[in-house]
Amino acid sequence: MIALLVAIARHGGRGLARLCLWPITAYFVLVRGPERRASRAWLSRVRGRRAGLWAAARHVHAFSATILDRLFLLGGRMDLFDIRVHGLEPLEALVDHGRGPCCSARTWAASTLCGCWRGGGPGCSCGWCWTAARTRC
Repeated sequence: MIALLVAIARHGGRGLARLCLWPITAYFVLVRGPERRASRAWLSRVRGRRAGLWAAARHVHAFSATILDRLFLLGGRMDLFDIRVHGLEPLEALVDHGRGPCCSARTWAASTLCGCWRGGGPGCSCGWCWTAARTRC
């Protein structure tokens, strides 16, 4: 299933791939009980009220859309996204002086996106692309 979605995304584009998320969402919400129950339980806890089937469907769809977007980000398709970062001046000042927050990129995608904010990416030495090996806590 994943290989098919990757092929659709690669050859049909982001719009067509996003359309494919609705049948995937329906499958997980209507057929897969464990995922549906986990989504409804989490949403109920967070909202403080019982989450319905539609809320679970929106939750599953948002999760699958995030995974799909990561696929495009990893493929270097930053042109498909409008990413804006605000208020980084204090953080830049710390990084320029060899200080800064303790950050750990748990996935390669997160590390790549972090680097994309300053035009970097894998192997970037701009100070924004943190990996576990470069992180000092």
